[in-house]
Amino acid sequence: MHLQIGLLTEQLAAAERTLERLDITRETMLELAAEDGIEPLEPLPPGYRGKLKRLVDRDILTEPEPGLFTLTPPEADLTRGRIKLK
Repeated sequence: MHLQIGLLTEQLAAAERTLERLDITRETMLELAAEDGIEPLEPLPPGYRGKLKRLVDRDILTEPEPGLFTLTPPEADLTRGRIKLK
């Protein structure tokens, strides 16, 4: 059991690092595009925004600014002995 927890913790940390790099990459691309006068990326296809909003309602995603969706930071749930996404 402890081995599984360690493995899952490592996988979660790797996923968080990937998401952080993607967020930084997105911000950099938007800044560079703005400097060059390029329009922002195309909007999401119909229906996707609603799906993402439902994930925000379930505390799986957050929307720190309009149209930017990110995973909610993990939080230890000691009552159940597992990690949950807030």
